[in-house]
Amino acid sequence: MNALAKLDFETKKFERQAIPDISEEWTLAIASGASVGGARRKTLVSGSDDGYLVKFQQKNDTINMPRVEHATMRLAACAGLTVATTRVEVINGKDALFVTRFDIVKGVPCRQLLSFDTLLKGQANEYGDLANVLIKQVSTSRLAYCLEQLFRQMCINICINNTDDHLKTFLS
Repeated sequence: MNALAKLDFETKKFERQAIPDISEEWTLAIASGASVGGARRKTLVSGSDDGYLVKFQQKNDTINMPRVEHATMRLAACAGLTVATTRVEVINGKDALFVTRFDIVKGVPCRQLLSFDTLLKGQANEYGDLANVLIKQVSTSRLAYCLEQLFRQMCINICINNTDDHLKTFLS
């Protein structure tokens, strides 16, 4: 069993019981992955070429969320948004979404990022707040592009009824 299949197997135990019996060899790996955040089981994977965020299917999913998220990312790209490359792979008989990380190149973390949540200290309530940060922080040569991307993201979020649209999903 490869490492992702074993990680999927061990973390599924959290779906069955509040204090699962995790094998000792995976306790540290699972605890380390807890910093990724969010409601879905996921992990960071760094290979020799790129890094990925891998999101696993949940026990209570009524639809195939990895495929839905993959399709949504393709739709966003068609709408003119610059989005991460995604793919779906099968792990333990279930689909998992692989999202390419822009901040990992050749397996090495190499780019820093700031979320709007950090820049605004969690105090933004609307897209206008985000636009104001861009106007203050982004170079003149990139400002029009960044504002257009923000507008496109707002539009696609409305069109797909994205209810997970929060400050940590916006990066500058």
